Amino acid sequence: MSDLSTPLTCYSPSGTVPIWGAVLTFLKGVVLGSILAAVYAFANYHNPIVYLNVLLCSGFGSLLGWFVAKDVRRFHIRGVFGAGAIALAVCAISTVVHWFFYVATVVVAWGTSSPYDVTEVARAVFLLVEAPSYCWELILLLNETGVWSLGRLGSSRSGLEIKGLLLAAIWAAEALVLLWFSLAKPMRQAGMPYSERGQDWIAEKNLPKPVAFIKDPEGFKSALARGDYSALTRPPQSGDEESGEAQTQPSSYAVVTLYSDLFEPYVSVKNVSGSVKQPKKSRILQKIFSWLWGSSDQEESFSYIVRYLKISPTVAREIESSLGSF
Repeated sequence: MSDLSTPLTCYSPSGTVPIWGAVLTFLKGVVLGSILAAVYAFANYHNPIVYLNVLLCSGFGSLLGWFVAKDVRRFHIRGVFGAGAIALAVCAISTVVHWFFYVATVVVAWGTSSPYDVTEVARAVFLLVEAPSYCWELILLLNETGVWSLGRLGSSRSGLEIKGLLLAAIWAAEALVLLWFSLAKPMRQAGMPYSERGQDWIAEKNLPKPVAFIKDPEGFKSALARGDYSALTRPPQSGDEESGEAQTQPSSYAVVTLYSDLFEPYVSVKNVSGSVKQPKKSRILQKIFSWLWGSSDQEESFSYIVRYLKISPTVAREIESSLGSF
């Protein structure tokens, strides 16, 4: 299969950011982010398992990113940096709201006999909003005295009280985690192939049949530049393809993703390296992290060879015909 008229060019987003779409995405993100921030702050403080806070933080950031990315797609935002700026603003405001609720939750827990009283927390938040400088002073006080510890403190048990620079470093790491997860999905969505002619996102098709593992990526790209697309339909070599749930040995193959458009189709190719099957409990945890990280299968590692490569409609039809069904 060849197409000498198709150069090795990849999709580049137009950078278009519809004004009203950006405004609505931002406003919806702030509203939903503020609700999530309040829930996260309450759960973050009252959670009895300190290490679970890492998962809570990742989940909070992922939900922020998911909500923004959903509207980036809905309002046809094709600017990667524009989508990133909206997500950054939503993340920043949500983080501020989180701190108001977190400080209020700590104040209620320390100053009253009803630490789980949501009404009292809401009242404390309104008081802090009226005097934001006081909220900042309380944050500095919490950093100085500490809010939680590792292990048990006391005469009979040793523990580490988290405060000062160590607590500040943990808070900074938390902010970076939130920033990473909240920006990743919206920016990825804005950079996906979009048909300016059809005014819509191009449908993504993960073709079910794998192809042979790309052992020489540079040679593969050179072949594509020459118009040779035969590697995109070459079946895996014997033993490369993983088959069935009982398979436990490592395997390697490549996966082709087609972005089907009548006039401007694109294709992505990634190498997949399988690994030994994990116990059931480990697979459950991997599924949780795969949702947070946006990966389809944490039991496999993959690397993209080409992303959003522009091909001709003829080549696209041949690829789909060869790999579209078993």
